[in-house]
Amino acid sequence: MKLTLHAFEANSPTAIDAAFGKMASDHDAQALMILADSYLNNRVKELADLLKNRLPAIYGFREFADAGGLLSYGFEPQLAQPACSFICGQDF
Repeated sequence: MKLTLHAFEANSPTAIDAAFGKMASDHDAQALMILADSYLNNRVKELADLLKNRLPAIYGFREFADAGGLLSYGFEPQLAQPACSFICGQDF
């Protein structure tokens, strides 16, 4: 399988629009992976709506998949604290 990866920054609404436009016009993207990022994590619904019926996408958190994305690869943040408490043997 031959893959070509392209990275795009999307740290503002204008940058998101530019990245999607560039993916479509310059690179003929066939799939998308959105990495966990504080800016993008706060735009779950907006990104899911942008991608609906466009590109299969994988995300860092379940909320993206719940909002309509294809799938997520990350952990559930609400489980982090109990897991840390179990591993460290103390409450956090």
